[in-house]
Amino acid sequence: MNKQLGRNQQGITIIEVLIAMLILAVGLLGMASLQVRAVSDTSNASYRSIAIYYANDMADRMRANGTGITNGNYNSAAGGSEKAACLTTAGCSSADMAIHDKWEWSQNLSRSLPGGTGTIAVNAGVYTVDVSWTDRVAQDATGTAVSRIQLSFEP
Repeated sequence: MNKQLGRNQQGITIIEVLIAMLILAVGLLGMASLQVRAVSDTSNASYRSIAIYYANDMADRMRANGTGITNGNYNSAAGGSEKAACLTTAGCSSADMAIHDKWEWSQNLSRSLPGGTGTIAVNAGVYTVDVSWTDRVAQDATGTAVSRIQLSFEP
């Protein structure tokens, strides 16, 4: 009778091992998915920090050029171009400095952020600096997500 009981239980340990391997595989896939998501979120957080830095950079440039603000040279981000005279201490007017600031700012945004762009708007003496960029990871299968930050201040 004991011989027959031993024969009926053959192969049970193989099924247990296979189930354990399946559970382990699902767990490892879950861990890999979490790791990929963490790297993606870290990258997006890094881009947000860079965008905040450059929004504050433009605000500081504007505050440093009070005459340019008074004359309306910073009322939009358009019209920027490189002004070599502004890289030295002489030969740069406040309007030239504003033009150079906007050019350098847009160059920094496009170099540091994927699809990085910036705008400047003024409404009743309050300036709004807007920085936008394309997220590293698309949020859905049909397109990419655009993130943005806005900094409003009075000079």
